[in-house]
Amino acid sequence: MTKADFPPRPTQPAQIELMLSVFATVIDGRDALYVSSPFTTGRHAADWIARNGIGQPEDALNSDHFREQILAANRERAAEFVRSIRRHRPEVPVVISPTALPDVPSWTQADYRFFWGRVIAKYAERVVFLEGWENSSGCAYEYLCAVSSGAKTLNEHLRPLSFQEALKRLDNAAAHNNVPAGAAFLRAAAVALREESGVAGRGHQ
Repeated sequence: MTKADFPPRPTQPAQIELMLSVFATVIDGRDALYVSSPFTTGRHAADWIARNGIGQPEDALNSDHFREQILAANRERAAEFVRSIRRHRPEVPVVISPTALPDVPSWTQADYRFFWGRVIAKYAERVVFLEGWENSSGCAYEYLCAVSSGAKTLNEHLRPLSFQEALKRLDNAAAHNNVPAGAAFLRAAAVALREESGVAGRGHQ
């Protein structure tokens, strides 16, 4: 069984702390809405990786075709949702869209996941998970961070995404993920979420 790189271990902790501090210049306390959506991983990314015989998921990021076919589509889907929220929900003070962040030189996927997990814990009151989130390693970790930090978890229709529903989705996604590293990460996230359930689960019904 493939060993999961879980939890993510940052390689650039000083840069991450510096970038975290930037959010404090525009967010007062913890009142942001964070949009979690598949980007570098997820069902479409996993299918592409399997079709192209890529050994490690991060290797796909070196492919222009992957960036054009997968990342661009995922970024636009998230951007469209964020635009809709900003247009129709003016009462939301800040909407954080992680897919809008350009590449940060020298950052690994673990750095991004750790960073956005910290953003959720420090600044997000609510986290919205777009459809298909359970197939994404980053989104799975973000769900765990939302639960452990007490943020409200919502689906893309802005209805509660319950703890039980999230676990059911994660278990199913891990069982059907055709990229071993991705499946291992999702399984590890589900295990951590079950461990968290004794502390935070009832608050996310």
